[in-house]
Amino acid sequence: MCAQPFDPATGALLGAAATHPLIRTLPAVDTPAASLEVPDLDGWLRHIERDWGTVALLGVAERGDGVDRQPVGQIYVSLRTGAPQPSTPDRQARLGDGDQAKARFEQYQAASDAPARRAAVEAAARLWLADASAPAVDAAVARLASLEPDSPDGFHAALTTWELEQAVAAHPHLLIEGAPGSGKTTTLQAVAAALALAHRGEPAAARAFGFEAPWPIPVVVPFRRYWRWRLDERRSNATAEREHFRAYLAAHVAGHSGGDAWIEPALTAGRIALLLDGLDELPDAGARKRAVQAVDGLLDAYGACRWIVTSRPSGLDSFAREALRRGFAHHPVRPLQPDQVADFLGRWFTRLLPPDEAEQRANTLLEELRKRGELEPPNGLGVVPVTLVAAALVGAKQRLPEHRAALYDLVVSMLVHQWDWQRTEAQEWLAGPLSESDKREVLETVAVQALVEGDEEIPRAALQQAVHGVLPEAERPRRPEGCDAVIDHLAERSGLLLATGRHFRFRHRTFLEFLAGRGLVNQSARPGEALAKHLEQPTWREAIRLAVGFVAYARHKSQAHDALAALTQAAARLEGPAAVQAWSVVAQAARDAQSHGVKGVSALVEPHRQAWADLLENPATHGSLEARIDLGEALGHFGDVRLGWTEQQFPLVEAGPFVLGAVDTKVWEVELDRDDTAHTNAFRIGRYLVTLGQFLEFADSPAWDDPLFWSAGGFAQRGEFRASRLAQRPANLPVTEVSWYDAKAFCAWATQQYPLADGWRYDLPTDAQWEKAARGAEPRLYPWGDDPPAPRHANYGETKTEGPTPVGLFPLGLSAAGLLDQAGNVWEWNQAEFTKADAAKFDVQFNLKPGTYPVGRVLRGGAFDNDPQNLR
Repeated sequence: MCAQPFDPATGALLGAAATHPLIRTLPAVDTPAASLEVPDLDGWLRHIERDWGTVALLGVAERGDGVDRQPVGQIYVSLRTGAPQPSTPDRQARLGDGDQAKARFEQYQAASDAPARRAAVEAAARLWLADASAPAVDAAVARLASLEPDSPDGFHAALTTWELEQAVAAHPHLLIEGAPGSGKTTTLQAVAAALALAHRGEPAAARAFGFEAPWPIPVVVPFRRYWRWRLDERRSNATAEREHFRAYLAAHVAGHSGGDAWIEPALTAGRIALLLDGLDELPDAGARKRAVQAVDGLLDAYGACRWIVTSRPSGLDSFAREALRRGFAHHPVRPLQPDQVADFLGRWFTRLLPPDEAEQRANTLLEELRKRGELEPPNGLGVVPVTLVAAALVGAKQRLPEHRAALYDLVVSMLVHQWDWQRTEAQEWLAGPLSESDKREVLETVAVQALVEGDEEIPRAALQQAVHGVLPEAERPRRPEGCDAVIDHLAERSGLLLATGRHFRFRHRTFLEFLAGRGLVNQSARPGEALAKHLEQPTWREAIRLAVGFVAYARHKSQAHDALAALTQAAARLEGPAAVQAWSVVAQAARDAQSHGVKGVSALVEPHRQAWADLLENPATHGSLEARIDLGEALGHFGDVRLGWTEQQFPLVEAGPFVLGAVDTKVWEVELDRDDTAHTNAFRIGRYLVTLGQFLEFADSPAWDDPLFWSAGGFAQRGEFRASRLAQRPANLPVTEVSWYDAKAFCAWATQQYPLADGWRYDLPTDAQWEKAARGAEPRLYPWGDDPPAPRHANYGETKTEGPTPVGLFPLGLSAAGLLDQAGNVWEWNQAEFTKADAAKFDVQFNLKPGTYPVGRVLRGGAFDNDPQNLR
């Protein structure tokens, strides 16, 4: 645990960017470049350029030979992640210095020319970042110029953000984690295409990713293809997984590069960029474990190579996270910001329309997204690339629908309509075109089959059977193989399927999930019961949610209610982690249905809210982090039964002695030495962090503008804190962006609004009270004990949530007094000041050396983006 100063005037907490703390350097390579000859390098580069170097502008080519394809570099918009933070105590401690923040921001504001602005950014980077290299500063200068921050907080947030190119440049071994459709695969495409261009004498794009000559040879490996090869080859589980992967790499490159003899020397010499995509797309936890073992096993042998691995959160279970964090810097993808959305829409429409019309169309769609709140993370349509693409596709022709399921349905309709089957002399057996419903049925059939079997690679035979089944008997070829011409045309024209040898896959997993959910609904007389069979399977999470949304949007809303009822009954029969998984899906589907106007949703979930709360706080039902967050957010939406103002929510801490101060050698320079004689009187302290819903009740009341509730100087410092900008967030998130004065006023309001017996009052804890609640009578290092922090304990930097989570999701981090989130999630205000003179105003103890910092207030506990030492 540690304390940090904070500027009470602005309430600006600094040092809040979740990232990996290390910058790695590449090992030296002794093998000269000339000794590594690829028999057919041009053939390999053509393979990369053909399969990975372009993106399809879906829905554009109404006529012609296929979808419109553009170089990925023309469409790619850089994603963002967090910048590495300093890990040493003396530098980390300075992150929270409000005076430093103001000074750096004022220096930036006062800069009159480009060199002065750069100097200000460089000075701030040296203070706040673990990397103040010239490329990092260049990127920060460009980003600040586009964002134009107007506060120290905004300045710090912009500076501590990285473009993903910077992460690729800084970390030779990089794990990119992102939500569905967040742009992970497109980033790998951009890296592969950039390296191919560099080999052809155009190095600018590769240098933007931090590569230098001799250029690595890009090798892109979708994990699902590796697994398909492994199954087809009937590889033995008794053999070390790394040997299977090594054999696959040789087989993978042989066909396009003139042989495989070159790959092993190139790997050993560090001349390969291994781009491994979609760990989450493997069929089950066992397959993912073996793939991670292969990567981990080969990293020692081929550590001089560049490695990038991508995955959704669902693919990173505790085993994968622990194994990969040993060798990989971990960078989660952040939601798109408005400037990125504007950049993407500009690029998209510029490829389709004349310049004036493109600019007008892009601006119109951007404004519509902004007005509808679709640029707000985490669920806005505009903050994730795949839904932004869908919005652009639909928005080019009509107004956007209100919900995701409706949006995807429109996109699929447009793409299916584009499948413009025209009979040729070679296809005289087909008397007429397939109807649009036939085409949908084909796609739905193979999508359901793919998710049921857990394999996104769809055999050609499955498509042959599906097409054969929808054709009228009189027009049906004798054998399913006779449908190949239709299938090939489908892949070329619709933009929904990609051919990969004898297999096909959906262009994006979201299309697979939507069509699988839609297909299961259309194939079933009782959709809810059909969907319920897959509740325990993580691969069906999105499909079930989209299916319920589709029923609510395209059918009678009573059918959506019935489907939800069936799902609710199925989830209620489960126990343990399986129940967490199932309820997380059902609860989010219920939120979606309610937003579609389905009646009676609250009545369906009302009997189960206590069960949700019990599951979240039971260490034995921990479940996956993704499922717990989804369930916690849904509980906040429907009403979190855990929250209130009774004694149950405020555990009693008995009077008595405890150990105050540092109890180990890993101390901050401002911490007091250990004191075994500290003592507090009895007090009660909140089991949960103050939530957004609780604080909004105060901020929207007359008390917000009543000086009687504010401490000296606080009334003049209060800002605007209204529900309008936070309405889309779960009410049980911990409140953030509040100053110390705001927190004190909230306590005064709560004392009047929810009076306590015996003259007690609400207030911020003293530093001694906070520490006793965390530690109890024992000299614990952390609220849960002495075990080193792990993502199961708290929401901190290694948990990789990129933001606060609903309160009470980490029962394994329970403190001595029974408090949840006392370490991690968000920083917590205390009473204590920093100077000796000001501290005398309070009859408190606090473990900061007086006079170490300018006047500030104590913060404890660390936050979602901090390193483990902040949790002490």
